[in-house]
Amino acid sequence: MPGLKPETAEIKAERVKENATEGEYALKLTFNGGNMPAVKIAALPADKNIWGVYKTFKADVTVSRECVVFFVAKYGKNDWVKIARLNAGKNTVIDLYPQAVDPVAEFYIGMYAPKQGEQIYIDNIRLTTKQPETITPFRFQEPLDLANSALRFEKKLIPKFGILGGNLTAANVSDFYSKMSGQENPLAGKSAAEIEKALSTQYEEIKKTHPKALLSVFRSGDAGYDPQAPSKLYTGWKDCGLSCHGPASVNLHNYANIAGAPSLELFSRGRAPLMQADLSVIPEGAEILSAQLVLVLAKGPGGPYAVEACNRPWVEKEYTWTRYAKDKFWQDSNGFSWLGDDPDFWPVYIAYGVCYEKTGIFDFKEAVKFWTDGKHKNYGFIIYGSGQEKARAYSCNVKDVKQRPAIYVVYEPK
Repeated sequence: MPGLKPETAEIKAERVKENATEGEYALKLTFNGGNMPAVKIAALPADKNIWGVYKTFKADVTVSRECVVFFVAKYGKNDWVKIARLNAGKNTVIDLYPQAVDPVAEFYIGMYAPKQGEQIYIDNIRLTTKQPETITPFRFQEPLDLANSALRFEKKLIPKFGILGGNLTAANVSDFYSKMSGQENPLAGKSAAEIEKALSTQYEEIKKTHPKALLSVFRSGDAGYDPQAPSKLYTGWKDCGLSCHGPASVNLHNYANIAGAPSLELFSRGRAPLMQADLSVIPEGAEILSAQLVLVLAKGPGGPYAVEACNRPWVEKEYTWTRYAKDKFWQDSNGFSWLGDDPDFWPVYIAYGVCYEKTGIFDFKEAVKFWTDGKHKNYGFIIYGSGQEKARAYSCNVKDVKQRPAIYVVYEPK
């Protein structure tokens, strides 16, 4: 499969009566491990390979655990891909079909990271001329682009984002930034050294009215984060990024993250870095007097950018578009899920900023308050823009410690 790179790990295919949903038999696939193994279905009959008149793809799939299964149809020079997050038991996979004009020459069924000997059952694959009323996750487009045809049935899943520190809401990054107009950070555009000096001066000013105030600087490999142990080096930062985004036909083969890279791209919501800083030295309920996130840029400018708080315990080297940890899947692609009591990401913007030539700085006061109020676990944050401009920020893995991302927090314990 050119461009999709499926594995050729041995897959046992059988026709069985077990878990049949239409007719007498279902297709049973038994996997031999692998990353993205797929089986090619025999050539379709000539009268069944023209799918252009149809609008919806459906298939019944029975699985034993929460997992990811994918379907690929190749027509002409194009690929149609459906990647589905499934729950244990019977699932009906539903997606828009692209109304391909060219005949479907090849059709594949595969599984993401199957276990040794794992089995799935597929039956009743069908196409209909009726538009679907819903789509099975993953949806694999940029859901904040409401003009996207694949999401027009799912607008109800896109929230109005709250803005911490006020009663405003925003529809997207651009709307957020326009509502913050006139509140640009006064340190924006300055070098990292100039910002650090200014924040140190600001701290001394704060102490005049809050003599018990403390300053913690959270930067990997650097001292100064723990007031009780000033020389202790900080090891509580992690970050990683992705090298791809939707549509699925582009990124199916590229489900690796970029953990360990010296710099990370700041781009769209579908291709953005995750970061997390352990702030546990700040006592719960402490008064947060000031906080700034500072990024040193490998490439700039870029933005504006928004920041969302994550609600999943992601693992740095295991995070991908489909999962936040091994065998732990996002509710929708890359955490495009904000609704309900247990979303992938909280439906609030916790900070915003613009990256200039040398640095990006974000007012993080409300963000730090969010994680230290005793109501929300700190699983870090994602930074992304509208996709119009992109910068690159140094990560916690760059050799020069002073180029690593940092959060400066001034707080007063109760």
